[in-house]
Amino acid sequence: MGCAASKKVSVEQLQYNAGEGGRSTSAAAPVGKVTQIVTVTGAGGFIGTEVVSQLLAKGVQVNACVRKIGGPKYAHLEKLAAALPGTLKFFEADLTAPGSFDKACEGAEYVHHVASPFDLWNEDPDKEIIDPAINGTINILQAVAKARCVRRVVLTSSVFGCVNLLAPKPPENSTTGLYDEADWSDDVTPEMYRDPAPETRLLAYAISKPMAEKKAWELSKELGIDLVTICPALVFGPQIGSNSLSNSILMGMIAGAPDPGFTNAMCPAVDVRDVARAHMVAAEKPEAEGRYIISLPDTANQLTINKILNKNFPMDFSLPEDLENAPEKPMFDTKKCNALIGPLIGMNEMVADTARAMMTLGQFPPPT
Repeated sequence: MGCAASKKVSVEQLQYNAGEGGRSTSAAAPVGKVTQIVTVTGAGGFIGTEVVSQLLAKGVQVNACVRKIGGPKYAHLEKLAAALPGTLKFFEADLTAPGSFDKACEGAEYVHHVASPFDLWNEDPDKEIIDPAINGTINILQAVAKARCVRRVVLTSSVFGCVNLLAPKPPENSTTGLYDEADWSDDVTPEMYRDPAPETRLLAYAISKPMAEKKAWELSKELGIDLVTICPALVFGPQIGSNSLSNSILMGMIAGAPDPGFTNAMCPAVDVRDVARAHMVAAEKPEAEGRYIISLPDTANQLTINKILNKNFPMDFSLPEDLENAPEKPMFDTKKCNALIGPLIGMNEMVADTARAMMTLGQFPPPT
């Protein structure tokens, strides 16, 4: 693994055999007194990495659940651990394997369940997207119940859990015309998300979020687990590790291949740093409860992004500003989340910081 000299990173590699529990071997031991243990699933992903970063900055031990230990994919997490005061411990875990998260949850005070497939399906939407999302939720909550030490689980859901953004219907539970935490998206059928047409391949993800979240609420009540869910809009923001599907939309805009959803429509957005901060606060504030929609107040479109990029960089991107986009307007009632965590990073700062991070990582060249 990278950063091999660091004593702040240790490994618990779990191997699963039919009828047997996890078997663990420790490659190194954390240094210093551990004051708090927090488990993060999906630790190497876009949101998960930011959650890990903010936890390490607080000085805690992070039990980081990843698909496979070793190789360069999670080297960015090791670098974070070397630079920040907390301690990182890797656990190899599989969303679909019962018992997979048991060791990672032992001794944990909080669990952040971030892992869930976020992609377009290729061959089988149920096997690739739906089943891992639901089974991963079941397996992490069962692990928490076995651990008997976890004070609260914070689960990353999505605004897709409240409304199908690909074909939004009017909110049913609001007098303001805005979607809120009482709304649920349940209008995507198996026939719809199994349609192999390119424009419908995100529907499996769209319906996986409310399905997994509803299962989480059902099972948490059954097992007596304190659960809070965070429902973010499309997540942009500076990335630390590998590229995210949402940030790839911004890359497409800059490269002259904008996503059709931004060209002719509007989309709600939020910064990954605020999503992770919402996870931190929701875990630690006793009064946090239920669901929290986290989104900037106004929706974004291609024209908005173009103007921000043209304005913020000394070398002009020269992106067109004569587009006929859908009007920007509020879409979600975010009062509940705003009361919990305070003001969010604005659209201008979010987009500019995202572009700078991509340039730094060499994901696209700066304008010339």
